[in-house]
Amino acid sequence: MTRAFVGLGSNRGERRVHLARALAGLNAISDTRLLQVSSLFESDPMGEPGQPPYLNAVAAVGTGLSPEALLKELLGLERELGRPRRGRGGPRALDLDLLYHGGARRETAELRLPHPGSTERLFVLVPMVEIAPGWKDPRTGLRMDVLLGGRQHLESVRFAGRFGPHEVCETSSS
Repeated sequence: MTRAFVGLGSNRGERRVHLARALAGLNAISDTRLLQVSSLFESDPMGEPGQPPYLNAVAAVGTGLSPEALLKELLGLERELGRPRRGRGGPRALDLDLLYHGGARRETAELRLPHPGSTERLFVLVPMVEIAPGWKDPRTGLRMDVLLGGRQHLESVRFAGRFGPHEVCETSSS
């Protein structure tokens, strides 16, 4: 099983409910098991101006799927849970990003690993440091806590609570 990290985000509708459903969906993917889930963090949106804030989290999964197969499952889960792909930067009920898949590196039209921006975006780094501070980014070789370290201006990412045990599958830890 390869350890992979999935970024979760929602800024439309019942954000927390969308993310909880996505976690259940992650755990239902064939040959994939939810291992750990970060706290919830609220962040200012990127892209189109005037959007509501995002609710974000990062989930660690163990998977026997290839990066490409896992991405296909994530895109299917987005569609199933109400996110049509209509361009970039707009509000969405659910956004799932494959951030890391072990030490895999990919540069294709369909998949870029590590996910672009994963080492700069605080809404990814803050929850990653919470659940995997020693995880090394395969591109830079730097640990998550080092990548986050020294950033004194974290006001764009605000703690927004934790998932309760009833919201997250029993096989995971938070």
